[in-house]
Amino acid sequence: MTPYIIIADSFSLSTYVIFLSFAFLSGLLVLVFLRNIYDPDIRISPFIVVPVFICSLVGARSFWILQYDKLENIWQAFAFWEGGWVFYGGFLGGLVAAIAYFRVGRTRVLGGLDLLAAPLALGISITRVGCFLSGCCWGRPTNVAWAVSFPMKLTPVVLSHYFQGMIASDSTSTIPLHPVQIYNALLKLVLFFICLLALPRKQYDGQVFLLFLCGYGLFRFVTEFFRGDSPHVYLGLTLSQAISAALFLGAGCVLIAMTRIKKDKRCNE
Repeated sequence: MTPYIIIADSFSLSTYVIFLSFAFLSGLLVLVFLRNIYDPDIRISPFIVVPVFICSLVGARSFWILQYDKLENIWQAFAFWEGGWVFYGGFLGGLVAAIAYFRVGRTRVLGGLDLLAAPLALGISITRVGCFLSGCCWGRPTNVAWAVSFPMKLTPVVLSHYFQGMIASDSTSTIPLHPVQIYNALLKLVLFFICLLALPRKQYDGQVFLLFLCGYGLFRFVTEFFRGDSPHVYLGLTLSQAISAALFLGAGCVLIAMTRIKKDKRCNE
């Protein structure tokens, strides 16, 4: 586990921030490539990453404050250096920014979102590796052969276990945990390839993005059972799990309905 990478004697960078930045850069490169290959009519420039990146950070930070803390000052949402981010907040913020970007550019919004699906899945996969190295978003205690124990460094998982009395001050590591961050990274990589395969085969604008929403909702719902850092607040489910279930069901219903409508139209032509 490497929560920080030392650049100089008095300067270091958060591993999570490094992987988050790498995720955005990788996603941007894949996005431009897919646009050039499959849908050149969509107007996308590398500058799309600027509003999406900023709005994602603000959204992720705001959701964390609303879920775990009390918002005392609106400027807290911009205190990125304090840590504390929630994916669904970042996703919502980035989605709003992307839709606004496409509308301002007078391009097909749903077609643009289809192109974003695979890069988004890849970016999430990379970011989850950053979570693992930073010791956040950890898993539940387990005795499985592939369980991981985090060393005694000043990280969220160590602090949480210490204050809960799960480890002592002289412990050398945390108790064995599910590497749920790696579960998430691998599943999002699978989702990345699913979206890649679906893009050239799509029947209408928005189909690939709906597929991404279904896949993400399903995978996130399952992996939340292995999370050890999220409180269960709704019918034994975590907040993210409840949102994931709604996302999967909602996107799934729309996907099935739209596919049937398009199929009926082709049959009537």
